[in-house]
Amino acid sequence: MRNKRLVSQTIVHDLKNGVEYVFVNTTAIDALVSAVMMEKKTASLVDEELRRQYRSRIVWGDQTISIGDLERW
Repeated sequence: MRNKRLVSQTIVHDLKNGVEYVFVNTTAIDALVSAVMMEKKTASLVDEELRRQYRSRIVWGDQTISIGDLERW
């Protein structure tokens, strides 16, 4: 019997710059923070309180998130 790994894909759309980031096997909020970091080229945007605040609202699984969604929550 082979072990099957669960693959979850999170796509983050940067609507302002027309860029799409694809993350595999990560939580949505971690993918969102990583995409913002890549856009801004800085690690200072990683905020643990922010992750704790939103992690419970975002489910694991295939989903699409806009960077702008973070501001609406």
